[in-house]
Amino acid sequence: MLLGFAVARKFGVALPTHWHCRATAAGSRRAQRWLLLTTPAAIAGAFLPLAFFPPLTRPSRPPRPPQLIRKIEVSQHAKYDCVFCGKKTVTRVSTGIWKCSACKKTSAGGSYVLTTPAAATVRSNIARMRKVAEGAEVVA
Repeated sequence: MLLGFAVARKFGVALPTHWHCRATAAGSRRAQRWLLLTTPAAIAGAFLPLAFFPPLTRPSRPPRPPQLIRKIEVSQHAKYDCVFCGKKTVTRVSTGIWKCSACKKTSAGGSYVLTTPAAATVRSNIARMRKVAEGAEVVA
């Protein structure tokens, strides 16, 4: 980047004030173009438009903190109680697939835990609606 500032000073080109920031200068397409334009070939007359530089790839989501990763790994490798036989032998086979080694039953669940909070909510709502429906049938 010092070469870029030296060339800019030599040829009297004004740099924007935010270009002193390393993160911006290293990452933006405009900074890539500026660094390429300050090479001797570019000064001699070669010019590439901004469209020549492909957009930089960014991760689709921010990285997870180590504490969260540790919590997920502990929960996905733990053994859970089987709802069919009652033994603590349910282990994770792959994402969302859980298998009991005692009764050999396979069931679907969460990615990292056997039952998710959303599944518990759905089960309680179904039980509540079933109780209401049974109450209505008894009255009728």
